[in-house]
Amino acid sequence: VADLAQQLQRGELIAYRDEATVEEWRRVVAYAVWKLSGERQRQLLADFESITTASHSPTEAMTQLPQCRDPDDQKFLQLAASASATALLSKDRDLLKLARICRRRCGFAILSPSQWGQLDGPARSALQAELSRGRSAVGQTGF
Repeated sequence: VADLAQQLQRGELIAYRDEATVEEWRRVVAYAVWKLSGERQRQLLADFESITTASHSPTEAMTQLPQCRDPDDQKFLQLAASASATALLSKDRDLLKLARICRRRCGFAILSPSQWGQLDGPARSALQAELSRGRSAVGQTGF
């Protein structure tokens, strides 16, 4: 995860956010278990927004998406599709189970951060090229 943050800060990756994922971030950093002050929560939100790029959700990209078992995770599929991302990085098992169908039908891969970390530059370029060939309704930009 630290390597991902460094790649984002160096501009090697683009991470997208939309209103739904910003709200999710606010909710998560406010969990009592973290014991974060209001000031620290605001700083984490500012950090999140500084390393992510805003995206909006066009409805035409949503028609090909599978339904995630957990409705709260659907927003991440929607964001990946609307941002025309090459990959959605997640540790969530429900999302990872949709990797094959999303790769085939939606034009983006779903990978764990460790899977992404195992891809070197040429492998990432090959993944992007593979996915962009089959991407019609989803687009061709992103990670």
